[in-house]
Amino acid sequence: MVRPIVATDWDRPLVYTHRVKNLAMDYYFSDANLEILQALSLCCPGGVIFPNLRTLNWPWPFFRFIPFRVFFPSTLQRIGLSCTRSNTTMSLLSTLAISCPALRHFDISFHDSGTQDGNDAPTISMCDNATSLFVCALQHIESLGMGVPTVAALQHISQLPQLTSLELKGLPTSLAASERLPPFTSPYLHTLTLGPSEIDAATKFLRSFSEISLTYFSFILKTCVSVAKIDAFFEAFRTACCETSLESFTLGNHANIFPPPESQKDYMITSRSLRILSCFGNIKRLSILSPVGFDVDDATVAQLAVAWPRMESIVLQTDLMDLPSSMTLRALHSLAVHCPQLRSVGMEINACPVPSHLGPRVSQDTLSYIDVGGSSIVHAPSVARYLSSFFPNLTTIYTQRDGMDNEHPDEVEQHRDAIAHHLLWKQVEDQIPEFVVARREEHN
Repeated sequence: MVRPIVATDWDRPLVYTHRVKNLAMDYYFSDANLEILQALSLCCPGGVIFPNLRTLNWPWPFFRFIPFRVFFPSTLQRIGLSCTRSNTTMSLLSTLAISCPALRHFDISFHDSGTQDGNDAPTISMCDNATSLFVCALQHIESLGMGVPTVAALQHISQLPQLTSLELKGLPTSLAASERLPPFTSPYLHTLTLGPSEIDAATKFLRSFSEISLTYFSFILKTCVSVAKIDAFFEAFRTACCETSLESFTLGNHANIFPPPESQKDYMITSRSLRILSCFGNIKRLSILSPVGFDVDDATVAQLAVAWPRMESIVLQTDLMDLPSSMTLRALHSLAVHCPQLRSVGMEINACPVPSHLGPRVSQDTLSYIDVGGSSIVHAPSVARYLSSFFPNLTTIYTQRDGMDNEHPDEVEQHRDAIAHHLLWKQVEDQIPEFVVARREEHN
C-alpha cells in the first residue's frame, strides 16, 4: 500500500460491492495483496466486503495471517475452500454454520502450510474431525465435499434430507467394525464419490442404502481385494442403487502392494463380478481398474454389451503389465454390434488369433478411440482389416508404450515385447483408414 485508506476511498466501491454475487480468488498472492487484505479487514464498513455474496471459491491455501473472514457474509450459499492445516484456519469451522445460515454447498480440503501454527500443525485426522463436527451442525446442505468423516458425521450425513451430491476423500477405517449404520434416507442423492478406502468399509456403507437414484458413482480401492470381497461390494452396490438411474460407474485403484503371481487369480475381477452390474441397463460410462487384471472372456463381454445398449465409454484395465487376457477381438465386435453409441474403449485383449468369420455385420460409426494397454498382437494387417470392418472411424489406438522412449537401447532391452506390440498396434492405426477406403471402393 502506498498510503492509508481514508473514508472517501469507500464512496465508489460501496456503490458496487453489494452487486457482487460470485467470487473466485486466484492462486497467486503477493505480499502487497496480503497487506491490502489486512487493511480491508480492519476498516471494511459492515465487516464484510461483499454483503450479498452467494458463491465463494478460494482455491489458494489460507495462511493464518490472511483475514478471510471479511469474505464470509451471511448470504453465502456455496463455499469451496483449500485450507492449510492450522489451528487458526480450523477455527473458522467452529461458527461457520451459524454465520452462514444460507449455506447449501460446501467443499473443503486441507494441505500442508509450510509454516506452523502455535506448536506442530494439526494432523489430517484432526482437521477431518473438526470438519466432521462442523458437518454435524448442517441441516440443509445439498452438496458436500470433505476429507474422511467420523462415523458420527457419516450417520448425520445419511439423514440430510436435501443432499444431492456427496464426495468423501475416504471412509473411516472404524466403519467396518462399527455398529450398523442407520438407513441412508437422502432421497435426492444422485452423485456419490468415495476416495481410497478399505472395501469392507465401503461395502458396509453401501448396505445402508436402498434403491437410491444415483446417476454417478466412483470408488477407489485402497488395497488388492479378493474375488469374494469384490463380489460382496458389487452386490451391495446393486441393492443400493436404482437399476434405471445409474449412468456412470467408476472403480479406481490405489493399491501398491500386489499378491504373488501364483495367487493373482484369487484377486482378479471375474465374469461373475461384472455380471452383477448387468442390471444397470441405462449405464453410459463404466471404468474399472483392477489391481491384478480380469478373468473375463468374450462370452461375458457379449452378455454385458447386450445388457448395456447405451454404453458410450467402457474401460476394463489393470496397472500390471504382461497379464494374459481371455478377451479377444471378438469382444470388440460384440461391443460394436450391441452398443451403437460407444465412443471409446479401454481393454486389454489377445489379438493374436484373428477371427476368420466376422459374424453379424455392423458398421459402428461413433467409436474413434481404443486403449489396448499391453495387448498382444502378431499380424497388424489382419487385425486392421478385421477392426475396420466394424469400426470404420477408429482413428486412435493407444498403448502402454505411448509417450515413452521406444528407441533407447535400455528401454528396448527391458521392454522388447511391449515395444514390439506397440509398433504393431501403430501399424493397425495407420492401416485402418486404408482398409476402409478400399472396402468402399469395392462396393462402388
